[in-house]
Amino acid sequence: MKSPAQNRLTQRHEPIHRPPQTLIWGTLIAVILFSFWIKLTLLETRPLLLDERYEATQHITHSVIFNLLHFRVDAQLFHALLTMPMSLLGWEPALLRWVSLLAGMLVIPVSYRLGKQLFDTRVALLATAMFSVLPQAVLHFTAIRGYSLVILLCLASSIALINALKSGRVHYWLSFALLIILALFTHISAGIFLITNYVYILWWIGRGPAHLPSRTSRRSLLGGATLAALVIGIGIMSIAGLIIQSDTSVGNLQEVLLDDQVGDFTPFRLSDFGTTLSPYVDLLSEASFYRGRGLPLFLYGTVVLLGSMVGFAQLRHRWATWYLVLVAILPLVVFNTIRTVVGPGFYGYTRYLSYSLFSFVLLAANGIWWLS
Repeated sequence: MKSPAQNRLTQRHEPIHRPPQTLIWGTLIAVILFSFWIKLTLLETRPLLLDERYEATQHITHSVIFNLLHFRVDAQLFHALLTMPMSLLGWEPALLRWVSLLAGMLVIPVSYRLGKQLFDTRVALLATAMFSVLPQAVLHFTAIRGYSLVILLCLASSIALINALKSGRVHYWLSFALLIILALFTHISAGIFLITNYVYILWWIGRGPAHLPSRTSRRSLLGGATLAALVIGIGIMSIAGLIIQSDTSVGNLQEVLLDDQVGDFTPFRLSDFGTTLSPYVDLLSEASFYRGRGLPLFLYGTVVLLGSMVGFAQLRHRWATWYLVLVAILPLVVFNTIRTVVGPGFYGYTRYLSYSLFSFVLLAANGIWWLS
């Protein structure tokens, strides 16, 4: 009869059963094709939204030089620049939506890669399949807006950041910085995602080299994070320079921050618990398959919470769960703080935090896989 130590040694050397590569690639291709069919159908049938009409008339119609000289802080500049070549073929909404569609298709392999880095192949496949047909994500992926591009760039920057923290290599830090800069040029709310990532970097470094799942020293991590911060700082200064030189941005900055249309985000107050909790529930609702309140949303929130608890309980996934929880929750907290400081006229919508959606979905997938 084997002793407990021998049993632990035997279990430690048991092979880890992974899905065959053919099954993984087959599933990914099936998800991509099914997702493409859904998005292509909506590309031509969905009516033009007011936000889409605004971007098409205010930014895509003008040249690159005009957009830079008359820079607006609410302009999704990088998306507009990519969409301009499509406008040469015509001004049909379906044509102008192709950039968002292509970004949405690229999100599928990128989200799978991130999910595999943070958890494992099975959870990554499940989360990718869920995210590819998530109603709110599909809406972003078929709109003449830059939210799909922001989601893609933020997911890709997360992959670069995890690789940088584990390996300490300079090119990963530079990739992280450049992807964040592109995300900022696509939507200024990516700045909140940047803050979230640096909170996580400080948490990672603060754990000490002995506890890091890598061979990198604390000094090399600080050096890489500082280099990335300097590169990102150059990008932020370039955006500030565009705002200062523009004859429309000073007034536009006040128009964007303080507007009669206060958006769907209100600061949380204990005295008005039900109403002010709404934005937090709305973001969870956007990350679910049921746009509304009630039992389905409660069950989905329970699955997300379960996935978080399971992740925290597993030592090898604890660091990944911390990252996902930060990306899911901290942007809401920062957004709430800005809303409280600026005042009741803050122009804020939960869709500005669309890069948080995959975090909720991945945590839910982890909970569903644990239940199965």
